[in-house]
Amino acid sequence: MRLQVLVNGRVICTASRDVESSLHAHVNLHPPVAALIWEGGSRRIGYPLGAEAQGDCELEVMSQPPADSGYEYFGWTKMTLAPGDEVTIRVLGPGESDPPQTRRPYEGEGF
Repeated sequence: MRLQVLVNGRVICTASRDVESSLHAHVNLHPPVAALIWEGGSRRIGYPLGAEAQGDCELEVMSQPPADSGYEYFGWTKMTLAPGDEVTIRVLGPGESDPPQTRRPYEGEGF
């Protein structure tokens, strides 16, 4: 099987996996980074005004091999999304796929 990922109707990648690896396509929403804010002569750690509802949103497509398998981690895309972006993930049968953009040894850690 393969995954084809589109953003706003544009194909970003078509990814496949080897038999023993899992294939992932997901959207991550990260909280905003806290900052040092000065208010009324004192300081506190918090979010800049209006940042509470924001943060980083990214799309990531990758394969993850089994731990201790000696296989590589493959990454097809990791991109920032904006409000209003539409992400479509299509599940496809066997066929051609794009080569991964990144490859590195898998050392048993998470994504």
